[in-house]
Amino acid sequence: MKRWYHLAVTFRRPVITTYVDGRKAGSARWDHPVSWEGPLEIGRWSGPECHEGLIDEIKVFSRALGPEEVEASYAAESGRRQGAAAAACTVVPAVAKPVATLEN
Repeated sequence: MKRWYHLAVTFRRPVITTYVDGRKAGSARWDHPVSWEGPLEIGRWSGPECHEGLIDEIKVFSRALGPEEVEASYAAESGRRQGAAAAACTVVPAVAKPVATLEN
């Protein structure tokens, strides 16, 4: 693909919404709390498989961003992004409280 994508997922119970390049890509009903214990693994599926590409600038928020905020985040980053990089799997230490939004 050799292209940078801005991915965002927001969760405001009971709706989870996904965005690609600042635009809404889909949504679904998810009426369950979001939390985890232990390390937060970004880019790794269950087992040995891992995301193939660069994962950069993970942002974790304690609230769901609105559509305008997701679009503004994409606009702020898109001008300086080019190309793609090698695969990377990173283990990030868990944060103390559950999150509502992950943004890349």
